[in-house]
Amino acid sequence: MDGARAFEHGSSQRIRPRVVLAILVGLIVVASLGYIALKNRGVEIPAHVVDATDRASVLLRRDDSSNRHQAIERLRTIATENPSYVDVQAELAVALTLSLSDAQADAERLRLRGAAIARGLEAAAKMRVLADQVARRTSLQQEQDANAREMASLRDTTDTLRKELDVQLAQLSKAPESEPPSAAAARLKARALHASVLAAPDSWPWPSVCATWRAPRTRGARWLGPSTH
Repeated sequence: MDGARAFEHGSSQRIRPRVVLAILVGLIVVASLGYIALKNRGVEIPAHVVDATDRASVLLRRDDSSNRHQAIERLRTIATENPSYVDVQAELAVALTLSLSDAQADAERLRLRGAAIARGLEAAAKMRVLADQVARRTSLQQEQDANAREMASLRDTTDTLRKELDVQLAQLSKAPESEPPSAAAARLKARALHASVLAAPDSWPWPSVCATWRAPRTRGARWLGPSTH
């Protein structure tokens, strides 16, 4: 009996640390899973914020300057009031990128017009009738001045867009270690569109296409990225 008791006592001494270790491991696993779930949980976004973002996106998909301007203004307001709402921050970056693409296309159009005016001035200088030459040069110089003013205004607009877009993309680049696919897709769309505009600024067809594409989003739980406060 004493031998049996000693054996049982020795066995329990060996088993007890294993049980304690197993419990500790279990607690660590549960705590880790709880932390991940807490970090990745959806955060309820008010329905009016979701609806306002969706309405602004509808305006953006109409793909004309007036509606795009309205969409940007609305998205700016929503983004300012919800700085950690990834969907609206990404949508604003997309809208700004599309506007930048339009501005770059306008700049190319003005550049081509300026080159055509310059050729016209060269041709006018060769006119044999002085009165015709003077009239033609005067008309072209007026066009040239107007073109230069438009270029200067567009340059200011483009610089402003670039600065705002840089800030917007910098905020989007601060992605958490883990986030829902919809938020990751929104970030990816905005950054890919921006990279495409920089790669082919004058004649690429993608802004209109990308403006119509949206990653599927569900009502209710909405993902919020890291707080900027």
